[in-house]
Amino acid sequence: MIESPVAFALFAAVALAFSDLAIRPGARHTTAFTGSLVLAAVHFILFAPLALWRFPHMDIWNPGFWWYVASGAMDPGLGPLCYFIGVSRVGIARGSSIIATYPLFSTAGAVLLVGEHPNPWVWTGTVAIVVGVASLASERRTQTVDRSGFVFLLLAALFLGLAHPFRKIGLNYIPSAVVGLAIAPAGCFVTLLLIAPLLQADARLNLNRKGVGYYSLHAAGNGLALFLILTALRLGEVSVVIPLTRTFPLIVIFLAWLFLRQKEPITLRLLLGAVLIVLGAAVITGLGN
Repeated sequence: MIESPVAFALFAAVALAFSDLAIRPGARHTTAFTGSLVLAAVHFILFAPLALWRFPHMDIWNPGFWWYVASGAMDPGLGPLCYFIGVSRVGIARGSSIIATYPLFSTAGAVLLVGEHPNPWVWTGTVAIVVGVASLASERRTQTVDRSGFVFLLLAALFLGLAHPFRKIGLNYIPSAVVGLAIAPAGCFVTLLLIAPLLQADARLNLNRKGVGYYSLHAAGNGLALFLILTALRLGEVSVVIPLTRTFPLIVIFLAWLFLRQKEPITLRLLLGAVLIVLGAAVITGLGN
């Protein structure tokens, strides 16, 4: 089981759920731009030394390098930036649920770029997950939220979804998840440098110690999840692995119920959406291969 891409994908979902709990407190103390920069920096600190230690003579100057750089522009670049903004405006339970729509973008990217051909069960499971997410996102809430957060979350889903087919292609040239994760932050740094002048002054870099600390915790958990995801991609297909990792909103909702029930109320629609996500994951796991 441990060598199964399904197992690695599900472990990644658990890591993503726990790491996301640090986003909202991080957003209270610093900017989303800082969060994305911290995410890229922590990933580089974690994976660059490991890549040099395990693969000191690997040739990285090939097309795979640029595919990993492109993936880094999406994640941890634009995708997390939009995600952090969205979560700060609509909450972590809803935000993590909406972001789970990105299997559609990953699957579409896998078909267009990688040449995968998902069977009907994969599409059925993916649609079930997305319908469940839509149910969570459209529920009525007793609290006022900034609806612009939903736009940022959908953009985040697009960027994060495109990152995985790029990584899958990169693995064809540089077949190491660790090396790929060490290269990707370069794309993020360049992207953030280019968009920084477009942001308002108070939305740029802010090295508040608490904010950086929370985002660093998120980045560490996210780094573990990415390693597990890339390992799963090496063993399996994008169209199977990525939808399974998107089941992490179930865990986030449960944790929000435990710790944030006053701020993140659990409703019947939330539960129904969660059931759809679980069913979609079960279809992919049992019939998608």
